[in-house]
Amino acid sequence: MKTKWLTSASLAVLFSLLIAGCAGTPEPEPVAPEPEMQQQPAAEEKPLPEAEREEATRIRDIIIETGTDKAEVEGFASAQADFDAAEAAYGSDNEQSKALFLKAKEGFLSILEKRYGSRLTEARDSAQAEKEKADKLFAPKAASQAYTQGTSYQEEAQKQRSSFHYPAAIEAYEKAAEAFKESQAIAAEKRKNALEAIRNSEATYQKTQEEVTQLESDVQTERSESEAEAEAEASTIGQEEASE
Repeated sequence: MKTKWLTSASLAVLFSLLIAGCAGTPEPEPVAPEPEMQQQPAAEEKPLPEAEREEATRIRDIIIETGTDKAEVEGFASAQADFDAAEAAYGSDNEQSKALFLKAKEGFLSILEKRYGSRLTEARDSAQAEKEKADKLFAPKAASQAYTQGTSYQEEAQKQRSSFHYPAAIEAYEKAAEAFKESQAIAAEKRKNALEAIRNSEATYQKTQEEVTQLESDVQTERSESEAEAEAEASTIGQEEASE
């Protein structure tokens, strides 16, 4: 009986302790969710500097084609180094590549300007001066073929100059000047012939007028003589009739 009571008491104590333990245990705090990592936007990719590359290449080719790279060795080497660096950065660092192509272009242009700039200006001014002389002689009408050829060469020169092909522009300007000079010579010759024809016409007219005047004088003289003869003859007849 005593053992059964102890057992019941022990169970009661354990049950009490279990209830107390459950009541004293704090509920776990909710864990806040970790903030999501915001994805950084990718850096904007720069476009390929195709236009800058094409223009720098074209001007570089003009220099090589005309042999100017051999005459301006130091300047060409510097610009070429920028060009090579731009090519190396092309596709990987397009912003840097663009800047280097622009720098190379300026270097190539400075070579052309140094080598051909003054000659280009002289050739352009000479062609324009010859054109103005031709205009004063009315060459567009009097020598239209040569004058039109000159304007065509002048337009070609301006086109080549705009594309930085200075040697070709100089050559075209020089051809334009020659064509305008030819038109001047043709127009001047036609003007000379026209003036001479006018003078000849005036001289012919004057001669004709003199001949007409002389003819009228001769006719008047003959008429006077004829009238005098007629009067003399009539007087003679009258005298003869009176004597009879």
